[in-house]
Amino acid sequence: MASGDESSEGGLSELAISTLLRRCHEVTKKFVQDDRHAGKRPLPRSQMGEVSFVFKATESVVSFLKKSPASGNIWSQVTSLYPLLVDCVTCTASDVKPALRDALKQYHDLLAPQCS
Repeated sequence: MASGDESSEGGLSELAISTLLRRCHEVTKKFVQDDRHAGKRPLPRSQMGEVSFVFKATESVVSFLKKSPASGNIWSQVTSLYPLLVDCVTCTASDVKPALRDALKQYHDLLAPQCS
């Protein structure tokens, strides 16, 4: 494969990751807002499925990025998602808690101080 093709693929994968992280941010933000307004009423199953998928996708992306270099834009998106994930800890929807826990655990290495 030519060097230009590799550069193009890298840009394409970064675009895909950026798009995925943007969607994760939107879905998570809406989930937190909807959960707060729902009171004791359960959220729709479709929304629960989507947010569970988002937590799993976040876990996968963060895990991947710990092994591969990424641009500042991607890291910025990953770090801006973290406070929203933390907000989800107080949500009442227990169905998504395992996926949320796994996503938050992936941030451990990112939050640990770097030793030189």
